[in-house]
Amino acid sequence: WQDDYWAVSVSESHLKSIRNYIIKQEEHHKVKTFEEEISSFMQKYGWSIIIDGDR
Repeated sequence: WQDDYWAVSVSESHLKSIRNYIIKQEEHHKVKTFEEEISSFMQKYGWSIIIDGDR
């Protein structure tokens, strides 16, 4: 049902803020799209997309 997925690990010390983010995600995405948010995370943290088989 989907072509891609997103997986990330977080420190236990950040769980509360992550839970709050998830709870408010719909409200948050009224301001910034998912694609815009992922793009900013990728730039900020130096992440890259890995497509299965392209490692």
